[in-house]
Amino acid sequence: MSSKGLQSFSSGLFLATAILGGIYYFAHEPEQVVSQPVSNIDLTPAEMKQELEEVGYIVFSEEEWVQEQERSSQKESDSAESDSEVNEQIIYTMNLIISSGMTSNEVANQLVRGQIIEDRAVFLDYVHANQLTQSLQVGEYQLRSDMTIEDILDQLT
Repeated sequence: MSSKGLQSFSSGLFLATAILGGIYYFAHEPEQVVSQPVSNIDLTPAEMKQELEEVGYIVFSEEEWVQEQERSSQKESDSAESDSEVNEQIIYTMNLIISSGMTSNEVANQLVRGQIIEDRAVFLDYVHANQLTQSLQVGEYQLRSDMTIEDILDQLT
C-alpha cells in the first residue's frame, strides 16, 4: 500500500470515529434513576436474625461461629491424617525386564520411572559400593515399592 493510500485509509477511520462518537455523545439521553424511599425500621437483633433466616441466610452468634470454625479445622486435620495414611499404603509393582547390555544406570532409571525407588543415586551408590555393576542378571523380575534396595538387588543378581 502506498503512503497516499495509507493516509486516505487512516483519515477515513478517523472521520468515521469522530462522527459516531459525536452521535453517541449528543444523542444519548441520560437514564433517569428513580429511587424508592427507604423506610427506616428499627429492628431488634432477634427480628434481624429472623428476617435473614427467612431469606435463606444462616446467622451465627460469635460463640457459635468459633465452635463451627473449630469443628471445621478438626475435620480438615482428620481428613489430612487419613489422606497421609492412604498415601503410605500405596504399593507400586512393576515387571522389570533386564536385557543384555543394560547398565546399572538404565536399571536405576527404570526403577525410578516405575516408582519402585525414589532416588536413583542411592541405588547406584549401593550397587557401586557392593561391586554389583557386573552382577545384574538378564531376565524378567517382579518388584514392589515396599522392597528395600538390598531385596531388589538380591533378586536382580
